Amino acid sequence: MTDFYADGSPPPRSLLASKRKDSNTDILRREIRYRTSDGQVRWIRESLRSTQVQSQLLLVGEDITENRRMEQQLRYQAQHDFLTGLRNRNYFEMCLADALRETNEMGLVHAMFYIDLDQFRVINDTVGHEAGDEALKQTAQVLKSLLPEGATLARLGGDEFAVICYNCNEQAALKQGHQILEA
Repeated sequence: MTDFYADGSPPPRSLLASKRKDSNTDILRREIRYRTSDGQVRWIRESLRSTQVQSQLLLVGEDITENRRMEQQLRYQAQHDFLTGLRNRNYFEMCLADALRETNEMGLVHAMFYIDLDQFRVINDTVGHEAGDEALKQTAQVLKSLLPEGATLARLGGDEFAVICYNCNEQAALKQGHQILEA
């Protein structure tokens, strides 16, 4: 049996029914994304089990849309910087470990840039933290606009940023570095 969303598309394998034994009764559970007639997405956890009466099934549906929304929000917060919306240090470190592994195992060449804003404290001390926050946001936008598609840009904390440019040879890395410095 193949499961489909209400819109007709198949769900990812991870969302297909999973079987769990519960005291001699098979219970099938799955989480399915439905699209309502007005276009909203609803997540439903369905639990299905056979009853004592032959040829009868009991299906219970539970709306877990809010749970899914909260999970998605927590995943986002765990990987992003609150102020700039860029990826955070934890996410960057995972990407860096993957890039290093690719370098060792496949011989790929990547470039990493560490960016520290000189005398950033002067902004906070003279015109306030709101101005400093705005400067960080604008810096993030400028860096985003300069980087090639697929590059990883993160705010590491304070006034520190980092970039990984994938499949980037030395010449391309030097050119990218000069563009960042000029900006």
